[in-house]
Amino acid sequence: MSQFNAPVRRSGGEVNVYTGLLVVAFLVLGSGVFLLASRNMTHSASGANANDGGPFKIVQAR
Repeated sequence: MSQFNAPVRRSGGEVNVYTGLLVVAFLVLGSGVFLLASRNMTHSASGANANDGGPFKIVQAR
C-alpha cells in the first residue's frame, strides 16, 4: 500500500449528529439550572422579609 493513497484527516472537523446532541444537552442543562435557580430565588423571597431572596439564601423547612 502506497503512502500517497492513505486517507488524510483534515483539520477543522465536521459537525455531526453527536456534536448536535451535545450542544442540545448543554442547552437543556443550562436552562434547567437557570430555571431552578430563579424559582429558588422567588421561593426564598416569598417570606415575611421579601428582601432576603437571593441565590445564596437558605430556605427553612416549614
